[in-house]
Amino acid sequence: MPLMQISALLPNTVLSQDIFENPNSKMPLLKKGTVVSAEYLYGLKRRGISHISVKEAMFTNEDGFVINSKKRDDSLKGMPFEKSRAAVPPKLRKELTAGLCNLHLAIGGKDKDEVVNSINQLADLIADVVEFLSEDPTAPLNITSLQSDHEFVYAHCVSVAVLSLAIGQSMGLSTYELMQLGRCAILHDLGKLMIPAEILLKTEELTLEERMKLRTHCELGYDCLKMWNVCTENERLAIFSHHERLDGSGYPEGLTSEKIPMWGKIVAVAEVYDAMTNPHPPAKAESPTMTREYLIAHANKYFDPKVVLALHKRVEFYPLGCFVEISSGHYALVTSSKNRLRPVVKVMGLNNEIDLKESRNSDITINRIVSYKEALKRN
Repeated sequence: MPLMQISALLPNTVLSQDIFENPNSKMPLLKKGTVVSAEYLYGLKRRGISHISVKEAMFTNEDGFVINSKKRDDSLKGMPFEKSRAAVPPKLRKELTAGLCNLHLAIGGKDKDEVVNSINQLADLIADVVEFLSEDPTAPLNITSLQSDHEFVYAHCVSVAVLSLAIGQSMGLSTYELMQLGRCAILHDLGKLMIPAEILLKTEELTLEERMKLRTHCELGYDCLKMWNVCTENERLAIFSHHERLDGSGYPEGLTSEKIPMWGKIVAVAEVYDAMTNPHPPAKAESPTMTREYLIAHANKYFDPKVVLALHKRVEFYPLGCFVEISSGHYALVTSSKNRLRPVVKVMGLNNEIDLKESRNSDITINRIVSYKEALKRN
């Protein structure tokens, strides 16, 4: 693969050639085949190295989706059918992803000034998201436009931030409150950037020891923000508590309802929705309908019912233009999403439309949303 600019790459890129500090160097800084971490990318940039040769690169395409260089030709741009309005513009999604990547690099380089600068830049972008959502505060939210098959930590943080803001908006939070909510939501998994990559990127089931290590990300995120003296204490507490549950069964401290801050409760619902509908392997994706039912079933036990209701008001569960797998095993295209839970779909290969809300179609269910790439492979 040709040389690629470091600023366009994300961590976990694989080198195709040795990297030398200068033409006269005999020992390489990094050897061919090295998986380049955030720390390595940061170090190379500091040494004035602007381009590297890679055989497998992680980067954002022109539409803002985080993709793998091997799959570049399968990007999701140019879909030849009508789609729902995106949750945020592609350019803004790309900037949010890049901002999180810059923060990751700064943390890897232990550069406090750059960490603070990166967080401030993310806060400015959150203001842009708040402004965009405020243009139509009742519009259904097409969260699938934010999802990505790769670099799931970044994509997940962006999705959770936008979902949290939409929930907060539905609950009547002020612009100032939305800004604080958005900051803690985009940084809710900050601690994961300090978890070893072999745990974070593992596609097999984690061991008990690995799961316990991963659970420390709430405390790691809180401690780092406090050490750097960035974000308010309320924002830091939301990050600390986003895996707590109303009945005390969550972590890290087993807090109960009255002790969990409201922003932590909002981020918790947004996080679970995105984690269930767009999970990291080996977990399998649940349909938006099943995820909604899970949240409703566990309202008052795990989740604040006011937050769950606000999510239901804003999320477009099956956006116009998305692909789904139905219970017959066929893939279908959503052609009308006026009914949020039972849309109209056109079955691929058969070209017949099915209105799922009609009683004669009550035995047909949606298993899950599938990507454009997966649908094309099936077709």
